[in-house]
Amino acid sequence: MKPNIEIEAELKETVVNLESKIEECDDNEERNLLMIDLYKIKRKLKNIQNGNSN
Repeated sequence: MKPNIEIEAELKETVVNLESKIEECDDNEERNLLMIDLYKIKRKLKNIQNGNSN
């Protein structure tokens, strides 16, 4: 299992990539799906930063 610091770095990179895709997206439905993914990843990142591995 990866250390939390590596997971946190990967999640931060994913957040940046998703935010970029959302800005460039013209399709509302696709943008909404990306925003849902972004929310889930940010929540997971916050849990890791708070010491929860769930």
